[in-house]
Amino acid sequence: MQLPKESGSYVPLVRVAVYTSRRLRRSKHDALAADLIVGLTQVRRLGRAWEDSADTVQGSLADRDAADDGLDDVGQETRLGVASTGVAAVREAPYTQIFPHGVGYYTSAPLDQEVTRYTELKQRLEAHLSATNPIRLDAISRLESSIAEFTAATTEVASAERDQAIARTELVHAARSLRRQLEKTYGLLVSEVGKAKAERYFPKVKSKKAEETGEG
Repeated sequence: MQLPKESGSYVPLVRVAVYTSRRLRRSKHDALAADLIVGLTQVRRLGRAWEDSADTVQGSLADRDAADDGLDDVGQETRLGVASTGVAAVREAPYTQIFPHGVGYYTSAPLDQEVTRYTELKQRLEAHLSATNPIRLDAISRLESSIAEFTAATTEVASAERDQAIARTELVHAARSLRRQLEKTYGLLVSEVGKAKAERYFPKVKSKKAEETGEG
């Protein structure tokens, strides 16, 4: 008797348990079959929950990256607006006071510095452009909105990733329990009907590719 590799998808393991539980029921080993059904149902439920958690992570990453892009758009458009106020604007204040390190200081900020640097941009705009300046008014309004959106999305990413890690751990433990139950079932069958007949209760292990992908 061979079982799918522990490092592969949970799906092949569930399929083995489904096959074996049906063979057990046909031979009137109802109690053994029932134990496997409980185990495989648990693994399938936790496996699907883990897959759903991955979808949640991707969705929250998309929201965070969209907010990041929104902040970068504000940075670029604000730079263009300030730079367009005169022929030599990029060499003079207020441009040099708002973008002393260039626009890339904001647009290429590491994710963990995103809020800090765009908050700095907001403060520089407030310090070096008049309260009625249209560039300042537009940029600050958009920055406040995008910073709040980015902060919320970043929190969602962290939460989703924690949930995914927990879901994965629960799946791994359930899968190990099901593997152990299959091994114990095999051992009992060998003692009752011999190895050759016990092997008939278990399907052949599929190829490595099918095992990893859950296909077949």
